[in-house]
Amino acid sequence: MPAAPCDEKSSQSLALPSFCLAVLLLLATPLFLRMPLTNDAILFDLQTRLFSEGAVPYRDVLEPNLPGVFWIHSTVRGVLGNSSEALRLFDLIVITAVTWLFGGLLMKTGGTSRSAMWLSVAVLTFYLGATEWCHCQRDTWLLLPILAATWLRLRRLGRDLPAAAAMSFAEGLLWGAGLWLKPYAALVAVAVWLVTLRGFRSPRQGLIDTAWVLLGGLVAGVSGITWLVQTDAWPYWLETIRQWNPRYLAAGREHWVWPRFKAMAWRMQPWFALHLFALPLAVFTLRQLWQRPRNPMCAPVGESSRLVLPAVYLATVAHVFLLQHLFDYVHAPAVILAVGVVGTWLSQPNRSPRWRVAVLAFGLLILTSSPIFHRQRVRLWWACVTQPSSPKLQDRLALLANPSRSHIERVAEFLRKQAPRNGEVCVYNSDLVGLYQRLELRPPTRYVYLFELLTYFPDQRRAIISSVANSGHRFVVTDLASCGMPLSQALAVGPDGPTAPPPAYHAMSRRNYPWSHPVIFRSGTYLVHEITEPISQLSVLPAGETTRIESQIADR
Repeated sequence: MPAAPCDEKSSQSLALPSFCLAVLLLLATPLFLRMPLTNDAILFDLQTRLFSEGAVPYRDVLEPNLPGVFWIHSTVRGVLGNSSEALRLFDLIVITAVTWLFGGLLMKTGGTSRSAMWLSVAVLTFYLGATEWCHCQRDTWLLLPILAATWLRLRRLGRDLPAAAAMSFAEGLLWGAGLWLKPYAALVAVAVWLVTLRGFRSPRQGLIDTAWVLLGGLVAGVSGITWLVQTDAWPYWLETIRQWNPRYLAAGREHWVWPRFKAMAWRMQPWFALHLFALPLAVFTLRQLWQRPRNPMCAPVGESSRLVLPAVYLATVAHVFLLQHLFDYVHAPAVILAVGVVGTWLSQPNRSPRWRVAVLAFGLLILTSSPIFHRQRVRLWWACVTQPSSPKLQDRLALLANPSRSHIERVAEFLRKQAPRNGEVCVYNSDLVGLYQRLELRPPTRYVYLFELLTYFPDQRRAIISSVANSGHRFVVTDLASCGMPLSQALAVGPDGPTAPPPAYHAMSRRNYPWSHPVIFRSGTYLVHEITEPISQLSVLPAGETTRIESQIADR
């Protein structure tokens, strides 16, 4: 049995990373599954429910994004159910598949299975310890079709596979599917195509391959357009693309300010600091390998494998830093890719032992800073395993203070006693969107994120005001903290008791909606107003003030 010593050595080399991965998943998975969903995930769930009740996408709920994420929510909810744990389970499956693809790409560059296992530990430690704002988002889900398409491309480079055409077509389908999630998938696809051109045996083979990829992307595009036409959403989707999306992109650049960036980077530390190493490393790798003369004797797949991950990373970084809103979940995929770039580089042979010291120091920093290992969260592990989900448990697991699910549930209980019908309850702030799901009601207008839409789309203010004024809703729910009141003042209790507005409320403008309408209930920072007079105008803070408030909320 001459192979036994080698097999024994290999199993021993995998023992430690396998043990760490098992402990990580055992410790973090119950906490992850019980964490709350953020408002964006709830909004897509709301759209899924409304669609099942006969609503038309893009017409009945304004949605400035492509419909791919809506399709995912519809499928997941249809298969796994409507619980928050079901969507989070799907999210966990996706990020696990992403780490598996990372390992496959790493091993194609000459890395070992041990290195691939450690890379999986690193990626999952970052993601499972990130704030709930990063979870169940299309930006991270998009990594799956991107990496799967890249993996298919590398598999057929330099080979005359009988199924090469089918694999090229499948790659195109994956790029097309990613495009329906977010348009920047096209940017990544071009980057991968460019750095793998030299991997084909001849220009003719590369041209044929590209044709099959484009055909797959075309089929994915036509399939999505067919769905939009069949659901009557096509004209409203075109309206969104032409009238709303340009302004939405401009609003993202306007809100790129240092206080928000600093707060976001701090929430992702120490992982965010990997960009300082990954960026120059990716540029150096691309430059070094691309300028190297092609050696016909070398396997083209090996060189292309070392090029693709830096290319995907740099395309993603360019997108999130130059074109996107300054949101945590937008930057999470870039951090994951930074982990992949650095991990792939460290896994190569002949790396200096000094890097092991740096990796060990970084690992110790993670152990002391990651929420996964915080004592107060570990104490909730047994409750997550044995108890059903509840607003109180979700608030204890949440890494962001806003919103409070317990207070929102009290607001929902009060409104249930008022027996509202569809369209009679309006939520002013996006963090309150879960009320529509809890009460199983339809929003009074298509402008579900009312406060945020007024902030991001001042040119649409007239249409929004008219729609709200004519909606006929009876109640509107507001969040004082999200609308600018300092948290200490928003939580203060005056002589009229905890269900009355706080003492500082009198300083709010009483001339404009919703503040001009009487408050009939309060829980925490949330107020329920009863509509008692015609709505003439809406009160919204200037963009600069909104940015300051968003930064304050993020800091909390």
